[in-house]
Amino acid sequence: TNELKGEELSKITSPISVKAGDSGATITVPSKGYYFVDTTLGSLCALGTAKNVTVDEKNTIPSEEKTVSDTENGNYGENANAQIGDKVYYQIKVTDSKGTDKAITVHDTMSKGLTLDTGSISVTKDGQIVSEDNYSKKMTGLTDGCTFEVTLKDKYVKTLEENDVVVIKYSATLNEQAVAGTDETNTSKLTYSNQTTTDKTTVKTYKFQVKKYDGADAKDEVEAKDSKVKNLGGAHFKLLDENKNPVKLVKVKDTEYRVAN
Repeated sequence: TNELKGEELSKITSPISVKAGDSGATITVPSKGYYFVDTTLGSLCALGTAKNVTVDEKNTIPSEEKTVSDTENGNYGENANAQIGDKVYYQIKVTDSKGTDKAITVHDTMSKGLTLDTGSISVTKDGQIVSEDNYSKKMTGLTDGCTFEVTLKDKYVKTLEENDVVVIKYSATLNEQAVAGTDETNTSKLTYSNQTTTDKTTVKTYKFQVKKYDGADAKDEVEAKDSKVKNLGGAHFKLLDENKNPVKLVKVKDTEYRVAN
């Protein structure tokens, strides 16, 4: 507004984008006056009539750390190994930051080889269950292609102190669409106001070959040198798990099978 008359001279509504690590951004105003600059992280500063004014952002965006484990109480890391039909367990640690007073949403996207266990989602803080009044879950009507969303409501975020950690836990099952030797990814995206961060974990499943020989056991190099050592056609075999129970298989194509889901 004009300092003397109080009338509005100009309004700039186009957003200026500045990312973490950038040196800054410049806003050029058409005339002298008092201008207000607000940010998506909540800072609000009044600028005077000086020729050049610098505004430093004091608030920061919340952060996330995503990890996965093949057992619920095991070691969590960036990767896990699983077999089709097995459950894998995820946790996302959301760390509060300075000046947060708006809702924090975690968007989670699973590749087609993973099936979310919809009833497994929980939210804790300091090992204590967070009341469902403080957050919401959404698994349908999602517009960004994710599998589900968990939103920490603004009223709850306002009660958090800087560096408080809220943990979102859930599980998924490796399904029959998982491809041996290919990573099944689970990607999360944290949004706060107009700011975004991302993180990712992978689950691996493996394949192996079974060879049956006509005669004594032989290594590959022996097979190549000795014409008397031949693969045995029409061989039958069983795969047993660690408890000596048969592993059920589904035929994918000739000479290739996968574990049944």
